[in-house]
Amino acid sequence: MMNPKDYSDLFVIKKERDEYAIKDYVGHVEDTLVIPNGVTRISQYAFSKNKCLKIKKIIFPKTLKRIPDCNFEYWEHLEEIVIPEGIKSIADEAFIGTGIREVLLPSTIDKIGKGAFAYCDNLIKITMLHLTTPLLNSFMNNSYSSGYREPKLKFKLFFGQAEEIEFSDYFNRYYNSRDEKAKFSLHNYFVMYGNYVIGYVGQDKNITVPDDAIGIASEAFIFNKKIQSVVLGKKIKTIGCSAFEGCSSLHTVVLNEALDKIGDYAFADSGLKEITIPVKVSFVGEGAFVGCSKLQVITTVEKLIGDYYRISNWHTWWDKGFYGEKKREYLKNF
Repeated sequence: MMNPKDYSDLFVIKKERDEYAIKDYVGHVEDTLVIPNGVTRISQYAFSKNKCLKIKKIIFPKTLKRIPDCNFEYWEHLEEIVIPEGIKSIADEAFIGTGIREVLLPSTIDKIGKGAFAYCDNLIKITMLHLTTPLLNSFMNNSYSSGYREPKLKFKLFFGQAEEIEFSDYFNRYYNSRDEKAKFSLHNYFVMYGNYVIGYVGQDKNITVPDDAIGIASEAFIFNKKIQSVVLGKKIKTIGCSAFEGCSSLHTVVLNEALDKIGDYAFADSGLKEITIPVKVSFVGEGAFVGCSKLQVITTVEKLIGDYYRISNWHTWWDKGFYGEKKREYLKNF
């Protein structure tokens, strides 16, 4: 049990029932601020009058459950925060406008408020030890923007694997400050935006796209050198442009029966050896299989050839994208 008098030179701490709450900060620390272990709550505005303090680091206690809003906003000298296991949430605009460079979020965090890290121009890395779909939605849609500008940040998420995963490209590409409705989710390491797969952050070489997905977004897997085989979910209708372009290790793709469209350069320069185009496919984009030097057979149906004006362009792009006189051997019918 803590004794508030032991910290009276820095804080005004009041016991309220079973909680110890910091009501005010009266100290003059200029480097590292340590919130005492035993503090379970920080009152709103307890630190807000001290915006000009030259504190560079804050260490929060494991007994604290929530980092409140309106306390550390625009502390421009603040470079580092230590958030231990036990803290469950970070409130709206908790660290808005600070000089924080890196953030490590513990596995107990389950909510991040709107604008919690907005305008943190020095922030380059965020590591998360725990990730759920609600937390991802909370984080991706709310954490950076206050509605005035869209961020362009570099941050990483850590899922307990040996290497950290670059996640900022997905956020920067799909983030929309005018749309606050949560759209991001994570299904078995597949990054989803709505019902579309926009990326894969796992380490498996043989993957199966979730059945919840209805499409593969453009460049979703582009230049992924690890994946070797892909099985599409049964609801996938579209494969976006360059979705698997440059996937040099990818040798097998099992397309689903619901598939309707394959975008331009969808499998360009991949390691495909053979592929079967389902009956319902009505569109195959230009250069969909260009540069596939290992591709031996494309199996399709006779009615596709010439029935659709873009399908007839296959021949043109095959001439350019396949190799020598063997190009006619790549096509056979069911």
